[in-house]
Formats: sequence, structure tokens, C-alpha cells
Amino acid sequence: DPIDGTVNYRTGHPNCGISVGLRRNGEPILGIIHFIANDEQFFAAEGQGAFHVSHAGATPELLCVKADNVPASLATSVIAFDVGYENGPYGNRESQLRIQRLLANGSRYATMDACFLTSVRSVLLGHRVAYVNPGPGIHDVAASAIIAKEAGAVVAGLDGAPLVLDRSPAPTIIAINHCIKDQIVQLIASA
Repeated sequence: DPIDGTVNYRTGHPNCGISVGLRRNGEPILGIIHFIANDEQFFAAEGQGAFHVSHAGATPELLCVKADNVPASLATSVIAFDVGYENGPYGNRESQLRIQRLLANGSRYATMDACFLTSVRSVLLGHRVAYVNPGPGIHDVAASAIIAKEAGAVVAGLDGAPLVLDRSPAPTIIAINHCIKDQIVQLIASA
């Protein structure tokens, strides 16, 4: 994705980035994310771990999701979500808004960053316990999925099954642990 957070980029907001992902048979195997405004980077390769570079010139540090002190309940957690493109190719706007309402009512706080990469970063750095997006394209998810997986996060489809990136849209949950992922899947299935 040459510019994720296009609206942010066009309006001068720093929440935007570049992502490059490589897939083999629908499975992400390599990912690089670069945040333009601060030269922050995340990268991973299958079986090699995930790494974080906080700013230009910094040494890459092994990245592990911060699962310390994670609330056991979604009701006391902060999550990030997106509803996709209003009139774009990804999904049905009505179902996206239904998921948004469910998540907002089922969690303590729910936020939108208007950038897939920024929301993933918030999970990887422990600021949110999950990110849910019912309608991203493969280009949005390919790099983030392998980085999150290698960092120890749970990456799944909205039905809870392992995420396979073989077509768009690619409804995605990236969660800090299985407990939170399972609660999100239950909440979505209850509607």
C-alpha cells in the first residue's frame, strides 16, 4: 500500500504510512511498515520475529505485544476499529456500521484512527487490545498480518478462523490475545 491513510496524508495529518507485504499461497511471509512523519518502522519475516525501529537511526528492537495488565474483559478494554470505505469496493456499509455499533457498545472505549497501519501500531505497542476492520483490502493487511503474528498477536478473520489473504475484502481482527479475539468474535456473531 503506497499510502495508507490517504485522507490523513492529503490533509497533512501524520497518521499515514507505507506498507509492503509479500505473500506465499495467501499467507503473509514478509512485511515492512514505514510511518512517514517520524521515520518509525516495523518489519518481520516468517519465523524470524518482528522488529520495531522507533525513529531514524535507532537500533531495531525485538517487538513483542504488550500483554501485561490486559483486561480479561472486552467491556473494560480499549479497541480500535474502522468501517471501511463508504462507497468503495470493500463490503456493505450497513454491516460495517453494525459492527462499529456492536464494538462501541461492547467495549469500554472504541477509537478510529482513519489509517489501518496506525490502528495496528496501537495494538503492537499496547495502546489498544485489538483492531477490527470488516473491509480492508489485501494491500492493507499483508504487511501488518505477518508483523502482528511474529510479535505474538492473534490475527484472524471476523469469524475467528485464521486469516488467509486470498481475496479482498479481507475482514480482519488483530488482537493482543485469544481471550480478547474470542470475545470480539462472539460479539459480532451475536448480531
